[in-house]
Amino acid sequence: MVEKNGENPQVYWYGERGIVNTIITHLTRNGDATDGIKMFLSAVLWADGRVPVWVETTQSVTLIVEVGLADFGDPDLLIVCRTPSATKLVFVEAKVVSYIDSMQSTVPSAGARWGMTQIGFNSSINGQLSLKYRFARALSRWDGNAPAIAESSAVFNAYKSRLNDSDVKAPGRTIAKPSILNRIFKPLRLSGIGEENCCYIALTWDTESNAFFSSGEVPSDCLPVFLNESGVDVFQTAMSRVGWIGYKRLSDELGLLNSSEYVTALSTMLDALEPTTAYYAELRRGRWSTFPQHIVDLASEIANDFAGRAQRWEGSYSLLDENKQTIAKIIPNQSSVFVGIRTGIPAASGVQHWASSSGGTATRKIKNVQFEGVNVHSKNEAREFIRTIKQRLEPPRSEAEGDSNEP
Repeated sequence: MVEKNGENPQVYWYGERGIVNTIITHLTRNGDATDGIKMFLSAVLWADGRVPVWVETTQSVTLIVEVGLADFGDPDLLIVCRTPSATKLVFVEAKVVSYIDSMQSTVPSAGARWGMTQIGFNSSINGQLSLKYRFARALSRWDGNAPAIAESSAVFNAYKSRLNDSDVKAPGRTIAKPSILNRIFKPLRLSGIGEENCCYIALTWDTESNAFFSSGEVPSDCLPVFLNESGVDVFQTAMSRVGWIGYKRLSDELGLLNSSEYVTALSTMLDALEPTTAYYAELRRGRWSTFPQHIVDLASEIANDFAGRAQRWEGSYSLLDENKQTIAKIIPNQSSVFVGIRTGIPAASGVQHWASSSGGTATRKIKNVQFEGVNVHSKNEAREFIRTIKQRLEPPRSEAEGDSNEP
């Protein structure tokens, strides 16, 4: 956004990529970004506890902002680093929320959406990092002349089995845009670069003690999934190339609070540089792991009755209509399961009447959206809720597209 203030226009950067742009502006203020990028990579917390040796030997860098990689998503930033012995490619994905708020589970489900069919999975932080790993594997196969950068069918099939990727993407995810291939990757001599020369960094609104790869708050099923040709998840063996940095550490290490553009962009999205301890404690209270197993099983049993229209979140299920709007919620309690419909939609009055006649209504509010229903102790008690919602829902689509956020 540009605002004119007299004769001097003032630029406001907004969102994750706006913040990334201000960081780049700060690092390139003197014309050469090499020293600034070395500072940035040295400030990153690397999963194996050590800054890669090659960082200090970097001789030149190229920055690529928000390039569209088609089936592999749009990374916020690509950093190409030239060292005396090799070229390194660094993917940076940024979020203005915590890793926990962005992550999505990869646990298979018999009835609910799971893996890559979940709404917004490819925009989750673990989903994005997984796609960049897949792009790196595909790039390693490209000879610089083929009309597309394409992953192997073996890798695609591995993700179809492990992460429920869609048949629409068979025989493999690709990018075939000539302007990207011929004007960016080919001139930068990135064809055939080995995946072992690629790194993956998450910039999230977290404290250092909650860096995603070492945080007790992040379940293993919410980590990135790095599958090789044999379908083996090699994420743990790639830890020397996986990094994290938070906004406070980034600001302190790079002196970004001296940049008015960065401070302005950050203030439009965040009230503080990092979360409080209380923030993580509040998130912890709603985890599936905090509820009795029979309650978790009951919530799953109810959700599975909707033939793939239920979206599993950390601590609830959302039921989605044909427009991918959440119209109902299934939420565990310690001794019951709340089932409720979004206030204001046509079917709500019927559920409200059923709830009143079955022993009293209950309400839950999720991010300022209210749901009305009842707390049940068995699937049989939820039968009217299931019948009403099924009537409201259209047949499910085979492919989850676009982004959606839990209400």
